[in-house]
Amino acid sequence: MKLTLIGICFILIFRLCESLDCTNRDSKEVHLKLKKKMICDYDKFVSPNQDGPINVVFNAILKSFHFSDDTRTMTIQTWLFIYWSDNRFAWDIKDYEGYEQTFVPFDLLWVPDIALFESDVKEDLNSCTVTDCNISFNGTVECIMPCEFSIYCSDAEYSNWPFDYTSCKYLYMSRTKSVKKLNFIGNKLQVDSDGSYQNEAWQLNSLSGMVFNQTNALANTNEPYSCVMLTFIIKRDSKEFVYQVIIPAVLMILMNIFTLILDADMNERWVLYAIYLFSHEIYNVQLQWMLPSNSDSIPNVFKYNCDSCYITVALMLTSLFMKFFSESEENSELILTVIDKTIKSYPGQFIMRKDIQVSENPEINQTLMKKNFNTLIDRVLMVLLIIIYGFMFSTLMPNSGANLDKPFGIDFESIY
Repeated sequence: MKLTLIGICFILIFRLCESLDCTNRDSKEVHLKLKKKMICDYDKFVSPNQDGPINVVFNAILKSFHFSDDTRTMTIQTWLFIYWSDNRFAWDIKDYEGYEQTFVPFDLLWVPDIALFESDVKEDLNSCTVTDCNISFNGTVECIMPCEFSIYCSDAEYSNWPFDYTSCKYLYMSRTKSVKKLNFIGNKLQVDSDGSYQNEAWQLNSLSGMVFNQTNALANTNEPYSCVMLTFIIKRDSKEFVYQVIIPAVLMILMNIFTLILDADMNERWVLYAIYLFSHEIYNVQLQWMLPSNSDSIPNVFKYNCDSCYITVALMLTSLFMKFFSESEENSELILTVIDKTIKSYPGQFIMRKDIQVSENPEINQTLMKKNFNTLIDRVLMVLLIIIYGFMFSTLMPNSGANLDKPFGIDFESIY
């Protein structure tokens, strides 16, 4: 067994040395002869000779991605497909026993200097895993490489948290070659169909590609450069946040409405208000713990909690006024007349229904009128609360994202 392994190693070393020996071009193996023809007379530091720019076809398949809330950094794992034509690799298949294609290591080829711009990490094709490139007899070079790219996403909007969307844009461009020398052609974008691209905390909402020309800020020229931009729109997986956001928001509505059922002079009403204020503060602390630390905008759910707290304070002040009013011994005829007409008006009758209390005793009747007036105020406040909270609650609903949804595997959009 050991002798067999040693023999195999010697054969591999001999074949490797033979393949690197450019002095002997007449190899008995046709495939090896073809590789020597291409590699020995080839200089990877020289661009392909052709009229006009070198057209590079750009394809990508997304395998997976990760987005960090703390750093706003998105990292994608993708298969990158790039194609171009190099006439130095063309051969006549009749001279090589019908061989139509061969493979050459990526490191031995001239490759377009594609770089990821606007990234915290300087990344180009050298950050991809090196593979062999397929070369056809007509000079077409096809390289398929697994790559990992990271970029800072500046378009992170947290106002609709936890139903928020984030947009991340990957801009690929040549460092040194303008569109006169290197031109990108976008072909196809795809997403791995087995669903492995899904992230635990985020979901891919749309993926789009665009090919356009723009000036290079790093170059000392105003000539346009060919660019490829991949735009990822991801949405937060909000299932785990629904119970922590929506349910407390609904409870705040029910709690403040429930207190209006109780009489203003009842001590239980004040105990409930104290509990509600404490609950708002606890919920506020919980939101601060849950929210992303680098959020530039105030989420609507945080505004909702603060506004609900202000509403609770306003209800407390209103209840305090009604309590002092009902316990007041001063009975102005003008005030009592206004109260009586208000209660007996059509809106007052509609709101109060059968809850109007009347007594034949004048003194008792004045007290009942004050109580009826307080009940009327509570009913009006209840209607206002339902309207106000309904508007506030609508701000918490997730954005439909209809203008963001795009099918996977879309064609590139070209803008020139």
